[in-house]
Amino acid sequence: MNRIKVLRAENGVKQIELAAFLNVAQNTLSAWERGAHEPDIDNIKKIAEYFNTTTDYILGITSDPTPLGKKEKAPSAETEREKNLKYLSEKIRELEINDLIKVDDYIDLLIHRHNK
Repeated sequence: MNRIKVLRAENGVKQIELAAFLNVAQNTLSAWERGAHEPDIDNIKKIAEYFNTTTDYILGITSDPTPLGKKEKAPSAETEREKNLKYLSEKIRELEINDLIKVDDYIDLLIHRHNK
């Protein structure tokens, strides 16, 4: 199921995020991507829905990831991210300079932890 890994990479989705959406362990998703195990049909449908593609694409039956009748992809997780960024931006505008410095320091800490 290398297509799952390809879709994740193309959409900037981490294994842990997709595994949480599917309600499976990260090592289960990893095993699917390595071809050690195969997802059941319900999870194949969920993966196709998550990435707005077809089950045929996930299964390797077709090389076209675009669903029939679709010319562009539905809003992705990035759209939700943009909403969250806008919300945070509005909240930050209300802070005093000393609090902004603390927020900046905290963001740097989170980025540092993420990049370890």
